[in-house]
Amino acid sequence: MEDFLRNGRIIRIASVSEDGKPHIAPIWYVYRNGKFYVSTSSKSRKVKNIKKNNAVAFSLDAGGGFSDIKAVVGSGLAKIATNDPEGREIDDSIKIKYLGSLDHPVAKELAKKDDTLIEITPTKKISWDYSK
Repeated sequence: MEDFLRNGRIIRIASVSEDGKPHIAPIWYVYRNGKFYVSTSSKSRKVKNIKKNNAVAFSLDAGGGFSDIKAVVGSGLAKIATNDPEGREIDDSIKIKYLGSLDHPVAKELAKKDDTLIEITPTKKISWDYSK
């Protein structure tokens, strides 16, 4: 499961707004030391929701047909991480994972917008692998 979480492509994070409405967002991430990290804008709905209610759910899946579907779903607690050197390094590692370089034009554009790092600590994870 740890390899699957480290090497996945898109995580979907669900948060809940002040008025109880769910919000789900697919986003790039890195998985380190048992935690998910995503970089986003402080203006995003997920950041606003997490500031009011830090309970989240997540889903990470791969495969296209029934016989090769793998997934991990769960819940956890999110926090807005600091913008210290470790946080900036994590943000850089997300961009490198998906774009190959911080010199990529999209990485440079995201660097202007992504000013918030979210750390998610899973409290429950369930996995399945129909490829076995």
